[in-house]
Amino acid sequence: KKKVQIIVMAQSSVLLLKLTDSRGGFWQNVTGGVDEGESYEAAAIRELWEETGIKASVEYIPLDFEFDDRFGKHVVEKIFVCSLDEIPLIQLSSEHQSFQWKKITDVSEADYKFKTNYLPIKWLKYK
Repeated sequence: KKKVQIIVMAQSSVLLLKLTDSRGGFWQNVTGGVDEGESYEAAAIRELWEETGIKASVEYIPLDFEFDDRFGKHVVEKIFVCSLDEIPLIQLSSEHQSFQWKKITDVSEADYKFKTNYLPIKWLKYK
């Protein structure tokens, strides 16, 4: 199974999305699956649009995660960054109930349920 995670950055801040309660109600970055025949980059651009309404390019960062999901399926997740000059208007999909922009210096592992959502932020902070 292939997945993507997209870190959305604007003006030294990171976009965090809160899933609906029926999906777990926790904070995360933009994430999603890669469709059959779709590249990781194309999936990242599509998921960014579907979950936030942002139409923008993404850049791959050399961080990949491999894990088994809650259904026991092996997942390979590639990480992308979307860097924007201005904080955009966010149009949430039905998967999320709210969002927040948080200064990257203030983001911590405690903001996320899964460490793999924080590790790219840490990488970006200290690269």
